[in-house]
Amino acid sequence: MTASLFDQVVIDFGSGVTFFPFAVAKLGYRVICADIDPVCERDITAASRHLPVAPGSVEFRLISDHLPTFRDGEADIIYCISVLEHIPDFEKTVDELCRILKKGGILILTIDLNLKNDSELGVAGFKRLQDMLSVHFDRRWPEKTIHPADVLFSNTGPYPVGGPRGIKLAKHVLKHYLVKPLLGQKPSPFFLNHLAVCGLILEKR
Repeated sequence: MTASLFDQVVIDFGSGVTFFPFAVAKLGYRVICADIDPVCERDITAASRHLPVAPGSVEFRLISDHLPTFRDGEADIIYCISVLEHIPDFEKTVDELCRILKKGGILILTIDLNLKNDSELGVAGFKRLQDMLSVHFDRRWPEKTIHPADVLFSNTGPYPVGGPRGIKLAKHVLKHYLVKPLLGQKPSPFFLNHLAVCGLILEKR
């Protein structure tokens, strides 16, 4: 490991509590996890005391709406894994990511796209996001179109999410399409979401 690698700051933006920062730290980076949830601060801090992260390091900063969590240009790399689609006013978040990333820094995004366009980040929202990202960033790698059969959907991933079947289907119909309407409630669909995953690697201008 070289000193220059260890000096590089990687921010896990909207980190939650996952294995990602610990795996990245073992490559020799200084990883800063950031989230709005104080529980993440507790759990990440506890995990960093017990999990091996050498030669890198892992720390946590709580994101605040009132005070800046990071300095301008503090990060060499930011990764944001399936976070932006949960933020209705994601424009503010993109501005913040741009502010704290150095010129020439790398932004890695994964985004869950709602193909039913009835919740989360739909078609119109994704177009807004693409337009905003194009103002601040260049694509480090060009967009790659793949065959529809290879697209990662909710029901084709390693942990597929499917609708109810058999007796569960009968119970679902009874509850959501007979009982709920009688109670004045809206029935729930068989599939709550139909998602596809988009990944981007961007470089700040």
